Amino acid sequence: MAYFWIEVVTWLQGPGSELLKTQQAIGDSTRAAQALQQKHEEIESQHSEWFAVYVELNQQIAALLGAGEEEEVAELKALQQQLSDVCYQQAAQLEGRQHVLLAAQGFHGSTQELSQQLDGLLGMLCADVAPADGASIQQNLKLLEEKLQIVEAGLAALRQKGGLLMEQMSTVPPPPWPPEEAEHSPAGEQRDSAQHVETVMEELQLRKQR
Repeated sequence: MAYFWIEVVTWLQGPGSELLKTQQAIGDSTRAAQALQQKHEEIESQHSEWFAVYVELNQQIAALLGAGEEEEVAELKALQQQLSDVCYQQAAQLEGRQHVLLAAQGFHGSTQELSQQLDGLLGMLCADVAPADGASIQQNLKLLEEKLQIVEAGLAALRQKGGLLMEQMSTVPPPPWPPEEAEHSPAGEQRDSAQHVETVMEELQLRKQR
């Protein structure tokens, strides 16, 4: 049993942890976020295999607790606790990452939709078509007002989804990283992603104001 326990802990704290460190980006489009989602699911599948071994070991330890000597029981409980801590920590990171990727896909989708709405509004404003009469003028103004309302709703949706994405990113603590490599650390990449979200929202807000 000790051999399998060491295997589980070694993989989760070694290769498993390294895989999680490489997955901090949110992409710059829906397609990019979907590709990251696919990679995340592959990593999740690898972890699931080791989590299954953990469950089996945990059951074996539980069965032994009632039959062992006091010293053995204390050792088994310590082993059980270490296994649980390692597995639950990484399971929480995987779940948090999943929430971030779903929020990222929603944000990128709203960004693309709002950008198209702004293009449509700009096209209408720049159209060199002289209204034939008063009724046409009223109709054009009504269409313009409707497009402005759609843009306002799109911008509000983008702010909401951007806020959700940044909240999700902030609740997933980045894995530990050597201080001398801080520039390329997951925490640094997380800050870059947050800055990207803020920049996109600001740029679209400026486009709407123009």
